[in-house]
Amino acid sequence: MKQRILAILIDHLVGTIIVLFIFMAFNWESIMYPTDSNFMRPFETFNTILLLGMIYYFLKDVYQGRSVGKRVLRIAVRDIEDTSKKPGSIRLIIRNVTVFLWPVELLLLILMGRRIGDIIAKTQVTHM
Repeated sequence: MKQRILAILIDHLVGTIIVLFIFMAFNWESIMYPTDSNFMRPFETFNTILLLGMIYYFLKDVYQGRSVGKRVLRIAVRDIEDTSKKPGSIRLIIRNVTVFLWPVELLLLILMGRRIGDIIAKTQVTHM
Protein backbone atom coordinates (compact mmCIF):
# COMPACT_ATOMS: atom_id res chain seq x y z
CA MET A 1 0.00 0.00 0.00
CA LYS A 2 2.90 2.38 0.69
CA GLN A 3 3.97 1.90 -2.92
CA ARG A 4 0.51 2.87 -4.18
CA ILE A 5 0.46 6.05 -2.11
CA LEU A 6 3.98 6.92 -3.26
CA ALA A 7 2.94 6.24 -6.88
CA ILE A 8 -0.03 8.60 -6.41
CA LEU A 9 2.32 11.30 -5.11
CA ILE A 10 4.74 10.79 -8.02
CA ASP A 11 1.87 10.96 -10.52
CA HIS A 12 0.55 14.11 -8.88
CA LEU A 13 4.01 15.69 -9.04
CA VAL A 14 4.36 14.76 -12.73
CA GLY A 15 0.87 16.11 -13.51
CA THR A 16 1.59 19.33 -11.63
CA ILE A 17 4.87 19.86 -13.49
CA ILE A 18 3.17 19.24 -16.85
CA VAL A 19 0.33 21.66 -16.07
CA LEU A 20 2.75 24.26 -14.70
CA PHE A 21 4.98 23.99 -17.78
CA ILE A 22 2.00 24.41 -20.12
CA PHE A 23 0.63 27.28 -18.03
CA MET A 24 3.98 29.08 -18.13
CA ALA A 25 4.41 28.43 -21.87
CA PHE A 26 1.01 29.95 -22.63
CA ASN A 27 1.37 32.87 -20.22
CA TRP A 28 5.09 33.64 -20.04
CA GLU A 29 4.87 37.10 -21.58
CA SER A 30 1.90 38.22 -19.50
CA ILE A 31 3.51 36.96 -16.28
CA MET A 32 6.98 38.35 -16.95
CA TYR A 33 5.94 41.55 -18.72
CA PRO A 34 2.39 42.41 -17.64
CA THR A 35 0.60 45.17 -19.48
CA ASP A 36 -2.97 46.41 -19.42
CA SER A 37 -3.73 44.35 -22.53
CA ASN A 38 -2.31 40.99 -21.35
CA PHE A 39 -2.95 41.29 -17.62
CA MET A 40 -5.93 38.88 -17.61
CA ARG A 41 -4.45 36.22 -19.91
CA PRO A 42 -3.37 33.80 -17.11
CA PHE A 43 -6.91 33.85 -15.74
CA GLU A 44 -8.42 33.38 -19.20
CA THR A 45 -6.26 30.31 -19.97
CA PHE A 46 -6.53 28.69 -16.54
CA ASN A 47 -9.62 26.53 -17.25
CA THR A 48 -8.24 25.21 -20.53
CA ILE A 49 -4.94 24.28 -18.93
CA LEU A 50 -6.71 22.72 -15.94
CA LEU A 51 -8.68 20.59 -18.40
CA LEU A 52 -5.39 19.32 -19.87
CA GLY A 53 -4.31 18.32 -16.36
CA MET A 54 -7.56 16.43 -15.87
CA ILE A 55 -7.04 14.61 -19.15
CA TYR A 56 -3.58 13.56 -17.91
CA TYR A 57 -5.15 12.07 -14.78
CA PHE A 58 -7.82 10.23 -16.75
CA LEU A 59 -5.31 8.74 -19.22
CA LYS A 60 -2.28 8.20 -16.97
CA ASP A 61 -2.71 4.41 -16.68
CA VAL A 62 -3.90 3.65 -20.22
CA TYR A 63 -0.49 2.69 -21.62
CA GLN A 64 0.20 -0.84 -20.30
CA GLY A 65 -1.82 -0.14 -17.14
CA ARG A 66 1.06 1.85 -15.69
CA SER A 67 1.45 5.53 -14.91
CA VAL A 68 4.83 7.18 -14.36
CA GLY A 69 4.61 6.54 -10.62
CA LYS A 70 3.63 2.92 -11.13
CA ARG A 71 6.52 2.40 -13.56
CA VAL A 72 9.01 3.84 -11.08
CA LEU A 73 7.70 1.56 -8.32
CA ARG A 74 7.20 -1.48 -10.57
CA ILE A 75 3.48 -1.86 -9.97
CA ALA A 76 0.63 -1.97 -12.49
CA VAL A 77 -3.15 -1.96 -12.79
CA ARG A 78 -4.48 -5.39 -13.69
CA ASP A 79 -7.82 -7.09 -14.20
CA ILE A 80 -9.09 -8.42 -10.87
CA GLU A 81 -10.11 -11.76 -12.38
CA ASP A 82 -6.90 -12.32 -14.35
CA THR A 83 -3.88 -10.44 -13.01
CA SER A 84 -1.89 -11.26 -16.13
CA LYS A 85 -4.22 -9.01 -18.19
CA LYS A 86 -4.26 -5.25 -18.44
CA PRO A 87 -7.82 -3.89 -18.27
CA GLY A 88 -9.15 -2.14 -21.36
CA SER A 89 -8.56 1.57 -21.84
CA ILE A 90 -12.18 2.50 -21.05
CA ARG A 91 -12.00 0.65 -17.71
CA LEU A 92 -8.73 2.38 -16.89
CA ILE A 93 -10.23 5.79 -17.67
CA ILE A 94 -13.34 5.01 -15.59
CA ARG A 95 -11.02 3.90 -12.77
CA ASN A 96 -9.27 7.27 -12.81
CA VAL A 97 -12.39 9.46 -13.01
CA THR A 98 -12.89 8.88 -9.29
CA VAL A 99 -9.58 10.60 -8.50
CA PHE A 100 -11.55 13.77 -7.76
CA LEU A 101 -12.92 12.02 -4.68
CA TRP A 102 -9.34 11.76 -3.43
CA PRO A 103 -10.05 12.05 0.33
CA VAL A 104 -12.51 9.12 0.14
CA GLU A 105 -10.20 7.27 -2.26
CA LEU A 106 -7.27 7.62 0.14
CA LEU A 107 -9.35 6.47 3.10
CA LEU A 108 -10.59 3.39 1.23
CA LEU A 109 -7.08 2.63 0.00
CA ILE A 110 -5.81 2.68 3.58
CA LEU A 111 -8.74 0.69 5.02
CA MET A 112 -9.49 -1.76 2.20
CA GLY A 113 -6.39 -1.69 0.00
CA ARG A 114 -8.49 -0.61 -3.03
CA ARG A 115 -9.86 2.68 -4.33
CA ILE A 116 -13.43 3.34 -5.45
CA GLY A 117 -12.09 3.39 -9.00
CA ASP A 118 -10.64 -0.11 -8.53
CA ILE A 119 -13.98 -1.42 -7.26
CA ILE A 120 -16.00 0.16 -10.08
CA ALA A 121 -13.57 -0.88 -12.84
CA LYS A 122 -12.90 -4.31 -11.31
CA THR A 123 -9.15 -3.73 -11.19
CA GLN A 124 -6.35 -4.17 -8.73
CA VAL A 125 -2.78 -2.94 -8.49
CA THR A 126 -0.15 -5.66 -8.47
CA HIS A 127 3.64 -5.89 -8.34
CA MET A 128 5.38 -6.51 -11.65
